[in-house]
Amino acid sequence: MKPEILILLVFTMLLNCKKATTDRSNTDLEKDKTEIDTSKFKIEDGFLKAPIDSYWHDKLLIGKKDKLKGLKSLNIKGHRFYELDANGNITAIYDISNNYEVLTYDAKNRLVKSEIKQHTPPEVYYDVVYNYSKNDSVIEIQKTSYADNKLVKREIIKEDILLNSDDVKQLNFTSKQKNDYYFSAIKNELLTYSEKMVFCCGVIMDGKNKLTYYLNKNELIDSLIIESLENNKTMTFEYVYE
Repeated sequence: MKPEILILLVFTMLLNCKKATTDRSNTDLEKDKTEIDTSKFKIEDGFLKAPIDSYWHDKLLIGKKDKLKGLKSLNIKGHRFYELDANGNITAIYDISNNYEVLTYDAKNRLVKSEIKQHTPPEVYYDVVYNYSKNDSVIEIQKTSYADNKLVKREIIKEDILLNSDDVKQLNFTSKQKNDYYFSAIKNELLTYSEKMVFCCGVIMDGKNKLTYYLNKNELIDSLIIESLENNKTMTFEYVYE
């Protein structure tokens, strides 16, 4: 989890993420098209197109937002480890790298601080603090970068912020999904396709891939199988909850 990647995902969108939806050229719309045209694939019987707005996700689906409440952690083995609070908020994210993220919430479950840190030696790279109005609109964003645990630069933004508390969580816990998802109520599975996937463990699933998420009766993801559509390569991720 490299800090420059997380910073790019979260903060390049902060001031104009909503403005972008109101004035977009045909070229922009073309770029947003699904990476893989799923109409070229035969979707299995019983699978219907399904939105995933109710899921937290990064490269992989993490789980339904309302189903994580009461859990202490989720370990997607071989991918990432998530710590959770009693309300189902993600409070920390770890992978096999030296970097990790810590997240702090207030009594209203609003994300108020995000910190990018490293384990060894203990160090903070970057943090962001969000201040809210009574109606949950973001009224101030404070972004601070550090080197050797000493302040390098601090920026305070108070104008033209078009975010509320839900937007802040969306920016931190959902990556842009370009591919369609399909759900089978009979099999209790989610199906999607994706091109070239690179994981922190160094494994690359090149070309076109089929991803099948297996859900349990509580609507939590039990496991994920990624199958290459161009060779016999597969990856299996087990979801372990505590």
